Amino acid sequence: MVKLLTIEQASEILNVPKASLRTAAEEHGYLVRIGRAVRIDQDQLRDLVEKCKIPPIGETSSKKWPRNADLSEQRDIVDRCKKAVEKLKLQGRKKS
Repeated sequence: MVKLLTIEQASEILNVPKASLRTAAEEHGYLVRIGRAVRIDQDQLRDLVEKCKIPPIGETSSKKWPRNADLSEQRDIVDRCKKAVEKLKLQGRKKS
């Protein structure tokens, strides 16, 4: 039997903000929408956390791609880089 959690319940379990969890779950395809209800499968929380892990800085910086990275992993890496660049651009605008 599938156990679906609300965003609030899942965020309490993981000890993360609700908005951050919802964004990550949506980006990685872990949201379950039934009508207007939005839920996360409890059994997929561990997978979601694994998807959100950031590799150590020195681990991939000297390589173009991890050797065993498939296309979806490469897209995830590119997406994280784009978000980091946008964040830095916004920080630069705020200081000016």
